Amino acid sequence: MLQTSTLPFGWSNNKWSLILANIVAGILFIVLSHTGVLPIEPVNFFFFSFLGLLFSLYRPGWTFLLLIGMLPYEIINIAPQGISFVLRPYQWLLVFLLISLGIRFVLRRFPLEKLSLTWFDASLIVFTLASLLSAILSDGKIVALKLSLILFSFLLLYFVTRLFVRSIEDVKMILPFLFSSFIVVAFFALIQNILFISGKESYEVMAGRPNAVFAEADWIGFYIACIIVLFSSLLLYCKENRVFRMFISGSLILGYSVLLITVSRSAWLATVGGMMTLFLTLFFRENIWQALKEKNTTALIRSFSLKASLVVPFFIAIIGVSLFSLSPFDLLDRTKSTATGEQKITVSCEEESTLSLLPERIQTIDELSSFHCKHILLEEIDTERVLGRFVSTVYRNDPNVHIRKDIYIQVKNILKEHPFFGIGFGNIASFLGNDGRGAGLNASNIFLEIWLGSGIVGLCAFLFFWLGTALHILVRIIRKRSLEDSILLSLWVTITIFNFFNSGLFLGFFFVFLACLMLTFYDHE
Repeated sequence: MLQTSTLPFGWSNNKWSLILANIVAGILFIVLSHTGVLPIEPVNFFFFSFLGLLFSLYRPGWTFLLLIGMLPYEIINIAPQGISFVLRPYQWLLVFLLISLGIRFVLRRFPLEKLSLTWFDASLIVFTLASLLSAILSDGKIVALKLSLILFSFLLLYFVTRLFVRSIEDVKMILPFLFSSFIVVAFFALIQNILFISGKESYEVMAGRPNAVFAEADWIGFYIACIIVLFSSLLLYCKENRVFRMFISGSLILGYSVLLITVSRSAWLATVGGMMTLFLTLFFRENIWQALKEKNTTALIRSFSLKASLVVPFFIAIIGVSLFSLSPFDLLDRTKSTATGEQKITVSCEEESTLSLLPERIQTIDELSSFHCKHILLEEIDTERVLGRFVSTVYRNDPNVHIRKDIYIQVKNILKEHPFFGIGFGNIASFLGNDGRGAGLNASNIFLEIWLGSGIVGLCAFLFFWLGTALHILVRIIRKRSLEDSILLSLWVTITIFNFFNSGLFLGFFFVFLACLMLTFYDHE
């Protein structure tokens, strides 16, 4: 296992240097990617790859820590020019790590203890093999096999994480790299929206919704939701360290701010679910019900003050986002639309008198033409006003609700025809179509996505892992009232809720968190 140390202080200069290197590397990747330097030339790629392999042979543990730090950088491609595939930074480091561990194993200088596989580990192997079988039997074999190969690389990432992370002390080692990368990504997301609001190039995929180093805003929302839960749990470990608590609280304010401006409602729901789970399990662990019955004021004040320290950053973030106008969206309206199914949209009309005739609510944007109006994007408001048109807002049925409904109907029909082997990952978009940006649609539910991509065997294998780990965590919470398992359950709930409405399967940090859930099978004492 990794050499352990107490966080956040008491680290050696080497550890702090690695964290600094992680931050600098993240900033450089962002800058180089958006200035056209990446991808690099083949000669430079192989030169840096050689250096990376030597570094990994020398310090495989350090390489793993940097790999963890590189997890968010999903859209950074460091593959050499002229190569058709995408190579993310953490995949690059994963290759170095696998080669170096293989060499050390052959030389009998393997730096880690032997890993004993469980049935849950085996279930993920079965899931991956099922996706391969589904790809072979599918019509679009080439693209499906490509996605199966990528899934296999994520499985390797899972097992590498299992090798290095086997205790809470190991988690403490990787958290600074997760959080330091989070700081870089979160600030970049804020900068994106500030640039957009200022009318400058923001590099956003969707106007007014930062995606930072992810392919779209929902993915960074998912990432931030998980980080917020982990940040909150870290605060529970550092009750007495006032300086560190202030740092965590500030980081939570940053996290909540970015979460809000992503306007990812599935990520919002996931965060609420994860935090509520954390609170409820902590209440159970602290036996708050008994304290209420006995009117133990001291215990109640201590417990609720700690919970308040986790909630206050959220309200500060709301005030900050509103005060500094960090989002062009009406966030309250977006929140309401989750329940009402209505969405406020911006319209441009040719005559001012038309504005008073516009209905408060329309069914579809096609109705606007009868009022000589049209639906416009947020970035088009200034242009429309310059052209002498008049801008207003109306409500319409949230198209996302109908899109998801149509997707579920299509998925149901596909599964009727391919219930056993599915259609293979990579072929799903060809069946479901593309969104308004031209990006391929997914099943909008990770379990349906897995069924489509790996068949019924793959789905059952993944459900065995997913539900089995949750059950084991719950049992440990009931029996041992473990704080660590409360945190793991909160993370599990966060991931589950988000993926009920999305499919974050092909994200590196997803598989790292899967490996972390396996900590429930280790003794935390």
